Amino acid sequence: ITRNGSDITTAVAGTGSDASLTINNCSYKVENNQLADDIYLAILPGTMSNLTMKLTIDGNDFDYVYQGNVSDFQAGKVYNWSPTVDPGVMYFTIKTTSSKKDFTIPFATSGTCPAQIVVNWGDGSSTTVNKGASLGTTTFKHTYASNNKSYRITVNSAEKDVTKQQVPEFNFGKYPTNTSEKSNRNENGELLYSVDSPVLYSGVTSLASMFYGAENLTSVSEATFALYPDVTSMNNVFGAYKSGKLASIPANLFVNNTKVTSFSWAFGYQTNLTTIPAALFDKNTQVTTFASTFRSCTSLSSIPSGLFDKNTAVTTFQSTFRYCTSLSSIPSGLFDKNTAVTTFNAVFRDCTSLVSVPAHLFDANKEVTDFESTFDTCTKLASLPEGLFAKNTKATTFKYIFYDCSALKYNANIFIDEEFPKNKRFANTDAYINFENMFWVDNPTTTAGGTLPDLWNYTYKKGYG
Repeated sequence: ITRNGSDITTAVAGTGSDASLTINNCSYKVENNQLADDIYLAILPGTMSNLTMKLTIDGNDFDYVYQGNVSDFQAGKVYNWSPTVDPGVMYFTIKTTSSKKDFTIPFATSGTCPAQIVVNWGDGSSTTVNKGASLGTTTFKHTYASNNKSYRITVNSAEKDVTKQQVPEFNFGKYPTNTSEKSNRNENGELLYSVDSPVLYSGVTSLASMFYGAENLTSVSEATFALYPDVTSMNNVFGAYKSGKLASIPANLFVNNTKVTSFSWAFGYQTNLTTIPAALFDKNTQVTTFASTFRSCTSLSSIPSGLFDKNTAVTTFQSTFRYCTSLSSIPSGLFDKNTAVTTFNAVFRDCTSLVSVPAHLFDANKEVTDFESTFDTCTKLASLPEGLFAKNTKATTFKYIFYDCSALKYNANIFIDEEFPKNKRFANTDAYINFENMFWVDNPTTTAGGTLPDLWNYTYKKGYG
């Protein structure tokens, strides 16, 4: 197998009337779920009659199988050979620990098996569960012989139609015991290290907590959710208990999930994440909430421009980037397309490396009513642009918005601009305006200066405090 003219791996098949060749653990390149590397098979003269050739590439996302009768080929010519992928197979990798050698595939623990399922545990043993068999907490449990060893598990369903239920519900947060509801440690999920293929179809419309508590999960296939076009919830889908190890997010992870409405806590506590793909949510145009989506992603250092441009139905950005303590800046125009938003409550709260806010950040968000704690405890925030909240005339809650921003230089004009001066800014807001502890600083040692807004000189319809 070659890439850009260089060999990735080579192997030699046997001889005889049938030849079978398997290349194991090959890190091949995949584009749009298709093998993108070049494969060259050299067949010696005189061996071509009545020969059936099968090539299996056992690699990082799928097992690709090339099969055909070589007598159809002519010597000296080059042919394209298309692979087939078994639609009823999924793969993932686990690793036992010094204290835990048993692992349970997190299939539903009640009801019956929707199709015959054969599990190859990666250690030479297998389990077969027949269609219609009753499911329990130990149906898909296996104990390994070795500690601290990796095993690649293969799940093969007899149901090959991906529009029909192939497996019971697969969810680490719910099975074999429910850990996600109480935010408990998930010792079974902690053995999962990688998801190497699409998760087979179970018929559910919610993938909430599917990988909750899989603290050691480091990589996932971009096709992980490809068989779930009708799913509506990705809540807590990769939520970690304390400190997740997911190193990156595939750019096309959610491209097939066009009906999703919620990504709440989707990557919560994934403390290894440093970046977000720019087009990650481009196909998810029905999303209404990104509440706590990247909360406590403490290594996240940047947000790509246009990340939410296609998500025009969003109403909630509450705590989306809260506790992203490495985040130092916000891209201009980040929320320009999100005109339906009603709350930015705590969206950047506790972003302790954030130093500035771009001008006009909230200009397009004219339906917002709640800015509570938006920049609360952003201890390095040094400046604010003029007119930052001038266009948000429906907003009534600004309490704690800059609470404990101890490095902040005040700006007197954050609520006004030429269109909305002091006598108009709150004059038509049909509610009491809450400014409680807006600039409060605990234990102040220094002051950056500046001028606070003279809110007592503004015109109000209902009052303020």
